[in-house]
Amino acid sequence: MNQPLKQHLIDPEICIRCYTCEMTCPVGAIQHDDNNVVVDPDSCDFCLDCIPVCPTGSIDEWRVVETPYSLEDQYGWDELPEQAEIGEGADGGAEALDPAIAALLDDAHKGAGGKARAPESAAKPTINMYTIGKPATATVQGNFRLTASEAETDIRLVILNVDGQTFPVLEGQTIGIIPPARTRTATHTCPASIPCRARVMANARTTATFP
Repeated sequence: MNQPLKQHLIDPEICIRCYTCEMTCPVGAIQHDDNNVVVDPDSCDFCLDCIPVCPTGSIDEWRVVETPYSLEDQYGWDELPEQAEIGEGADGGAEALDPAIAALLDDAHKGAGGKARAPESAAKPTINMYTIGKPATATVQGNFRLTASEAETDIRLVILNVDGQTFPVLEGQTIGIIPPARTRTATHTCPASIPCRARVMANARTTATFP
């Protein structure tokens, strides 16, 4: 029987595939394909640099295992496997098996302002709640250019106020924005005259409803 060991994993239901963890990992242990972001158990040295940079907390997952899950296993997951009953230490997760990892995690969580809380819509993002025929109405409260004035690209941070409307979104989720009509004859339900522009949510991870 193999000695139980801790394995660092990523929750595929909560991960938004931003790849920040992969770019942060100093040893290249984090990889991705078209389906999942995964941690190579042969490369991960538990430095935990990836913990505070994850916007959803999906990377803060651990399992005590007798045989590590392979990359092939992880790439095929739609959800994390349950913790197997393998004896002492399983209930406490990685921290119960190795007290050093608990201290490292604590430091990482402090650097992130506490353990990241996944958005309420993370596991099952809400889609098509509003459509081009029945849109939500929002007011632009801020429009800030992030690129230099001389840059060829014009990337902006747009702050919207949906005024109490239910608006469950996930950081990284794409929404369509229809600009206001410029003429009295144009309508919000005519995609030919008013093109729908795709925008990506920058930060909506702490609430399922915009204030």
